[in-house]
Amino acid sequence: MVANIPRVGMRMVKTALAVAICFFLYVLRGEEGVPIFSTIAAIICMQPYAENSIQVSINRIIGTLLGAVFALLVLYLIQYIPYQVRILRYLVISFAVIPVMYVTVLLKRTGASALAGIVLLSVCLSNVGYTPLEGAINRSVETIIGILVSLGVNNLHLPRKRTEDYLFVTGFDGAL
Repeated sequence: MVANIPRVGMRMVKTALAVAICFFLYVLRGEEGVPIFSTIAAIICMQPYAENSIQVSINRIIGTLLGAVFALLVLYLIQYIPYQVRILRYLVISFAVIPVMYVTVLLKRTGASALAGIVLLSVCLSNVGYTPLEGAINRSVETIIGILVSLGVNNLHLPRKRTEDYLFVTGFDGAL
């Protein structure tokens, strides 16, 4: 007898579709860029319900742009620290997470905080073979592609079988 195994959900299917579209766009662009960033953004931004997608996408774009700007500043700053003193470079990068996340709080976009920190780190730590400006722009473009693809796919209404065998109950501000 087989246990009640959960089925693959629509969010998983939409996420895989968004990742595939990111790869397709990468190929169409002549394999320019780094598709890991667009595919990660597509996965992070996929929401269970389309209603949340626009607000989440706006937060992610703000976080991406803030993270890229701060990364650009950090990369220009740490170029004056000798490579042999790597620990100091890593400390500067680590503590740069504080102001980039704090700016999202000041902008009342706390939903952008995590992605701002992730973009900051990914630009600073993967900026090999690019100028700081190229790295920040490339990372931002890739991430925004993933965000927009995720937004588009999440708003698609794919055919699915509805299950009405379950009753979902949720707490609302401690009311339940």
